[in-house]
Amino acid sequence: MINPWKLKKQLINSEICRNCFNNKYRTNLQKEYFLYTYYASECSVCNEFKHTVKGFTAKGKIKILGCKKVSV
Repeated sequence: MINPWKLKKQLINSEICRNCFNNKYRTNLQKEYFLYTYYASECSVCNEFKHTVKGFTAKGKIKILGCKKVSV
């Protein structure tokens, strides 16, 4: 089980897009489960300008709790 509150603390310090987040944590979360930055910024993983993830919606937190924990 992945802890969404610990992930949120990690996301505050990083700039990562949804696709890279799904690849990193091996999830398949959709767009409506994330909160994004208002302006596009450069993703630290793929180096493309996209809206980066800054948090999760209530539904997103529930979905993440159902995901299995992976070693990162």
